[in-house]
Amino acid sequence: MARALRLELGFGFFTACAAMKLFERNHFIANVWMPATAGATLDVIDPSDGAVFAQLARGDAQDIDIAVRAA
Repeated sequence: MARALRLELGFGFFTACAAMKLFERNHFIANVWMPATAGATLDVIDPSDGAVFAQLARGDAQDIDIAVRAA
């Protein structure tokens, strides 16, 4: 039950952000929004109907290295 609640709350947060156009699909590294270096994306799926409602940058080891150096 707790897991389902967390999923609902997370989904609600992303839905609200997308509706307010505050939702960024890129990584936020060193105060800059940037896409994944390889350009890969990850679909975010609405669990209620299986539809894709957003895409996020799908980082890899190179993105992690950039973020660690910036931290």
